[in-house]
Amino acid sequence: MLRKLPYLVVGVALLASACSSSSTSTSPTPGPQTLYVGNCGSTISITEYPASATGNVAPTVTIAGAATLLQCPEGLAFDSAGTLYVADYSSNSVIEFAPGASGNATPVRQITGLSGPVDVAFDSSGNLYVGQYTGNRVDVFAPLANGAATPIRSINTGAAGLLHADYVHFDTSGNLWVSEEVNPAGNHVVAYAPGASGNATPVFSITGANTQLSGALGMTLDSANNIYVSNYGSSAVTVYAAGSNGNVAPIRTVSGALTQIHIPYGIAFDNAGNYYVANCSGAGPPPDNVAVFPSTANGNVAPARDIAGAATGLSCPWGITLH
Repeated sequence: MLRKLPYLVVGVALLASACSSSSTSTSPTPGPQTLYVGNCGSTISITEYPASATGNVAPTVTIAGAATLLQCPEGLAFDSAGTLYVADYSSNSVIEFAPGASGNATPVRQITGLSGPVDVAFDSSGNLYVGQYTGNRVDVFAPLANGAATPIRSINTGAAGLLHADYVHFDTSGNLWVSEEVNPAGNHVVAYAPGASGNATPVFSITGANTQLSGALGMTLDSANNIYVSNYGSSAVTVYAAGSNGNVAPIRTVSGALTQIHIPYGIAFDNAGNYYVANCSGAGPPPDNVAVFPSTANGNVAPARDIAGAATGLSCPWGITLH
């Protein structure tokens, strides 16, 4: 993983019927949503915007400061109670904030002792799944786990040939999808059956030259279980048909100068079927931004909306979710 660009790190996930993101299998409830972005650049923060935001807009809320314990916020997710969970790569922990947290907020809980956590997701029972880049595993924790909690089980992704575990997301059948972006043998996006543990064999594995995976980091699924992958190596979003397996070509690819996609990381859907791509571009061009596309976008197309500019507070945005 590009763990040191001008800055560092990612994000994505969630549960709860009022939320949508890169890690939930629940059906979102229509209504206004808020966009949450984890920033891991010269400023360490979580910034919030209306989902409809566009242009050089200031965040409505910023979570930042020493009391937050944030060092590099990656995957973001909400549980059914509206608690915000943050996979914080640099502190090797998952940091949790109460609903409505803002400013220099103190976390309500922190799961410690992890190994490069990148993303978080919840299953239908409220168990927390944490993808870990340096740990090369997905740990599963009981609801409300805290401190040096012991996982209820772990998936050793290395047994499937993956060197790392990055983004995690559930499909509507309860399969757990996991992305991996650094591997001399080729990038992978794999899926594990519900309840998988230990050296489980994936039920699906997307890998090979035809896939065009290149730094496959951010990953999410739409309501039809199509798989969307943000590739920082090629500055592209590649889309695969539901149930894809093996050395398969994408059904759509979004890339090129018009897209504003450059070094993309987090990717998440809103409840209207648009997807948001966090781009850690530094000074660019283009600069750090969040680009928004309809699910059918293909080719070198301009985003429907783009959040960018000095007022936004974006600083190497990696983590992204909507709630």
